[in-house]
Amino acid sequence: MKDHYSFIEAYHQNKLSPEQKSLFEKAMEADPDLKVAVNNYWKIEPVLDLLFEDDIRSKMNEIRTNKTRSFRLGSFLSYAAAILLLAVAGFWFWQQTDESTPEQLFVEFYKSPLSLTSRGDENADQKVTPTELAVQNIHKLIQSGDVAQTEEVLQKLLSLPSNQREQVEWLMVMSALKAGDKELAKKRLDVILSSPGHLYNNDKSKRLAKKL
Repeated sequence: MKDHYSFIEAYHQNKLSPEQKSLFEKAMEADPDLKVAVNNYWKIEPVLDLLFEDDIRSKMNEIRTNKTRSFRLGSFLSYAAAILLLAVAGFWFWQQTDESTPEQLFVEFYKSPLSLTSRGDENADQKVTPTELAVQNIHKLIQSGDVAQTEEVLQKLLSLPSNQREQVEWLMVMSALKAGDKELAKKRLDVILSSPGHLYNNDKSKRLAKKL
């Protein structure tokens, strides 16, 4: 009977040719079960239509659900990309706006010696060595902003003994910052940081290097 289903459907829809219709009716006369199936087709057809419609509806819902999931995933990825872009832009902007000027770095990292600010008359009789006096004069020159004179004296003081020379090398970094030359300051600081055991090879110098 399953083999006759397409003919049963065509028979009810008047889609058979005259010859096919005649042969099919003869087959019904010879096969009582086929005749019952043909007579009951009108009862079965609405059920088949409902099943077909339900299957179509299920497929449509599945497609709609998949589209929604794809849309949600796409939206999430779009939002994530936007957030990442904003974070990168913010970081770049922060780097640009947070860059300190040489003058700001000088104020942050330069430290005037105590002898220039607070010794007073009570220690006036305390002996000052020529080297200490020379270093004090360098600090005064740096603070005055006389770049040419400061550089000239600093170059002469590089011949001092080790400890004093290392202090002079640090003051040369400060002098470059005071002059507004970050590139020169960085070059001089790199020399200090590449020297293990240098008096100024410390955390303070490393923090300055990160800002140059």
